[in-house]
Amino acid sequence: RKREIIPLIQQLRDTLHIPIVYVTHAINEVLQLATTLLLMEDGKTVASGALSEVFSRLDLDQYLNQDTIGAVLETQVEAHEPEFGLTRIGFNGRHLFVPQQYLPIGHPLRVHVLSRDVSIVVGPPPRQTSILNVFEATVVEIGTMSHDRHSVDIKLDVGCPLLARITRKSMASLKLTPGQMVYANIKAVALNHEITGLL
Repeated sequence: RKREIIPLIQQLRDTLHIPIVYVTHAINEVLQLATTLLLMEDGKTVASGALSEVFSRLDLDQYLNQDTIGAVLETQVEAHEPEFGLTRIGFNGRHLFVPQQYLPIGHPLRVHVLSRDVSIVVGPPPRQTSILNVFEATVVEIGTMSHDRHSVDIKLDVGCPLLARITRKSMASLKLTPGQMVYANIKAVALNHEITGLL
């Protein structure tokens, strides 16, 4: 039933431009519908703001499903490469290749990049790699490292916030610090809130 209703709500949001309050516990519904997010626990506001801003905060991981932590990018379709089964989408002067989307050029497309699907390279970018989506990035913030977790979240700036989840061992090896220039490899993206595969 919700699969039928949610597209109608999206259409109302985009055509009438009126505020809509939608209450849900489902992250996928948030990703589909929200432009502004109010996160609550026990009746109290935990965080609020633009969807992309809230999702890129490192201090909210305890309130989100670990499998959904990542950045939200607002993109638009730029070109299709049907011979490779790919579509190129753009955001803030950057480009991403994703599996082919049968959408017109200029069509807006929200992309969810999970932190677990982003890796970090220090030093010059690899000259030959199978990963298509490689971005120069700046380390913005390093999440809290605790001994009961093997991983740590890193907030990057690629023209907009991007999150990477790496092991604490990798963190120690790379010696990352805020302000450091690195390269971010995006191994997979979520479109329409389903993982589309490796790129």
